[in-house]
Amino acid sequence: MKAIFYLIFLSSFFSQSLFAQVSISRSDYIDRYRKLAIREMHRSGIPASITLAQGILESGNGSSRLAKNGNNHFGIKCHENWEGKTIYADDDLLDECFRSYSNPRRSFRDHSLFLASRSRYDHLFVLDPRDYKSWALGLQSAGYATSNEYADRLINIIENENLYNFDRVIKRLKSKGKKYHNRLMLSPNGQCYVIHKEDESIESFALENGLSLESLLRFNDLTFSSQIKAGERIYIQKKGKSFSRKLREFSTHRLGNDQNAHFVSQLYSIQLKVLYRLNNWSVGYQPKKGELIKLK
Repeated sequence: MKAIFYLIFLSSFFSQSLFAQVSISRSDYIDRYRKLAIREMHRSGIPASITLAQGILESGNGSSRLAKNGNNHFGIKCHENWEGKTIYADDDLLDECFRSYSNPRRSFRDHSLFLASRSRYDHLFVLDPRDYKSWALGLQSAGYATSNEYADRLINIIENENLYNFDRVIKRLKSKGKKYHNRLMLSPNGQCYVIHKEDESIESFALENGLSLESLLRFNDLTFSSQIKAGERIYIQKKGKSFSRKLREFSTHRLGNDQNAHFVSQLYSIQLKVLYRLNNWSVGYQPKKGELIKLK
């Protein structure tokens, strides 16, 4: 009887030891997967902080059954278009189908593709790539998870672990000491802009901050007679020549209500003349609602 008890004890001990070896701490998880998150940020525009926080939350620092047996770090279910390997686990329902990957790198890449390929997340990819709070709130409102505390939990992880340090930073712009420094936003293309206020004009903004009015008008494809509304973007450096995201899901934009070519140019930080050239438009042409606009 003692021998049987001893064998049971040893079996339990080794099982717990094996689990301890497989399980890692949160800091170890961050060290192990931060490079993957940063790589995906440069490919897709999803803040590395968001990717890491979701991985931490969804996989329990990589210790969940889905993560250990299926390399699924983000709790992504099979859905109708999945043709890869699967693993089953209880979630909202019993024995649900989840995606299974050969390694964690494929899980991180599929996470980017999953968000990029679903229109309900489109509004997130034109945010300032350092704006993890809006990303967290947007993921929750778009239905990534059913919990009403999902955004708060992501934000707490990001701030407790200082994950925002992995997100994109403003480079090559000497703005320290300038009045507009604390207003600077970053486009997904990497160009800086400020949000136009109700009580200012582009002329007053240029004068107050010692900037060239002619340059601001040129950067924003405006003329001296252009009217700018509060909430619109004012770029303080030249926009890009195409949209920089490296996923094919970001190669076009479907024109919506109250949108025009200039709106798309400002939204994606693409020079207006380049947008016309990409789409083979004649001078003065204005795309119509529903038209598919090329971004690269």
